[in-house]
Amino acid sequence: MLRRRTNGWAKGALAVGVVGLVPLAVGFAVAAFVQTGRRGEKGRGMAVGGLAASVVWIAAAAVVAAMLLSPGGGGSGDGGKGRATVLSRLQTGDCFAGFRKSATDVAVTALPCTRPHDGEVVAQAALPDDDEYPGDKGLAGEATKVCTDRLAFLVKSRYYEDLDVYLDKPDQAAWRAGDRHVTCVMRYGGAGSLAAPLAATLDPAKKTLQEFEAGDCFADWKGADAAARAVPCTEPHKVQVYAAFDLPWEGLATSGVSWAYPGKKIIDENAARGCRRRAAKAFAGHARPAGVRTDFVGPSVKAWYFGVQKVICLLRADKGTLKRSVLGK
Repeated sequence: MLRRRTNGWAKGALAVGVVGLVPLAVGFAVAAFVQTGRRGEKGRGMAVGGLAASVVWIAAAAVVAAMLLSPGGGGSGDGGKGRATVLSRLQTGDCFAGFRKSATDVAVTALPCTRPHDGEVVAQAALPDDDEYPGDKGLAGEATKVCTDRLAFLVKSRYYEDLDVYLDKPDQAAWRAGDRHVTCVMRYGGAGSLAAPLAATLDPAKKTLQEFEAGDCFADWKGADAAARAVPCTEPHKVQVYAAFDLPWEGLATSGVSWAYPGKKIIDENAARGCRRRAAKAFAGHARPAGVRTDFVGPSVKAWYFGVQKVICLLRADKGTLKRSVLGK
């Protein structure tokens, strides 16, 4: 079996992204996406890592600029104490404390992201401009699709397990008045408070489930982890990916809502079936080593909500560690 080459532009995107050369990282990543798709090369994960590192640099620059330009370094002209407002008036990158829902809006206290806070507006987008109100479920589905693509990068945050999504979307009256605006918010539910923008909490060296590729090796990896650091397969490792594929949004739902999580049983049945088919192909022509068992990990409820539909087909060492690829590459 021929080993796929790693795209050179992808390597460059990661390298220049880590050192803060943002324009080059973006350009290299775009070239990598085009070439990997066209040539079937590896490296999309590296390209994404370069973009993620660039996001961290941009966020850090934005924080410094806000501190330098705001009166007294407070970030809002109020000495850094925060100001009362409503969630719908905040912009992408704004942080806040408090979260008090009313019949028409959510009251919050806007704060600089360098001060203790418990929420951040991560993205904003416009829904399709349809004349007819899609209904509560339909609107929730459209808002979820819009936000999940913009929130997926946060699985690399060290606070991922304590982040919850809130979608601030128009109600029926606002829709009829022409409001198509959705605000994608992350709220922190862990101990203490956040003290930096979420983009600054990312680990660009990690690979997300969406970035896992056949042949990737990991020193160890728990299925519940949203991201992990890959290691060369020549180094000791306990886990190797032999296949990865996406489950469809459509066709799995049992609630009549296409974007809704279909349930662990349905996920596992489809994941097991898909991995069995791919195992036959992955090990064609050579035997699977002794002491290695097949396994799979499907998307959790939270991962599915973040737009992750990927199934990872794994080989795990029962005892000890592996020191080479078991795929015959």
